[in-house]
Amino acid sequence: MTEASREKGRFRSFLLGVLKRFLAHEKLQRHALKRGGGTQLISTEELDAEELHHLRMRYEASPDEILDARWAGVILERALQNIRRECAAEGKADLFEMLSPFLGGNKPDVTYQEVAERMSVGMGAVKTLIHRLRQQFADAVRWEVMQTVSAPHEVDDELRELRRVFARIGEQHAL
Repeated sequence: MTEASREKGRFRSFLLGVLKRFLAHEKLQRHALKRGGGTQLISTEELDAEELHHLRMRYEASPDEILDARWAGVILERALQNIRRECAAEGKADLFEMLSPFLGGNKPDVTYQEVAERMSVGMGAVKTLIHRLRQQFADAVRWEVMQTVSAPHEVDDELRELRRVFARIGEQHAL
């Protein structure tokens, strides 16, 4: 069995290699006639992976692209959860909930003006708070990526890859 090692490369690359070997092994097993290669079994693991299957069918994504998309989603979700926890610990959970819609790449359902009115502050204050929250989010994403690489100098490469993954996802959603 192959083991992950910081000296051998990135953890994501290791996972991708393991996934490819697993899929090749599964393909061989499915086609083994002595094990009923003509039948298809459904396991609970496949039910858990149903989401991945639909993603692949919907966007015609390869296993590599699906893994990258899942990796990117996990990184962003973990960064968001960290910020949410930090804000809650500082007693700013409500502030986070009002401003978090501005962290995503999509147009939020609320405007700066509506948030300013809810908070009873000016537009300039809201813009400053959103800017600070975005910077905090970017720092949290960087920290999460740093946990997946073997050396700090690899972080920027991984962040570029993260941006490429979301650009591909955005292109596929636009179709």
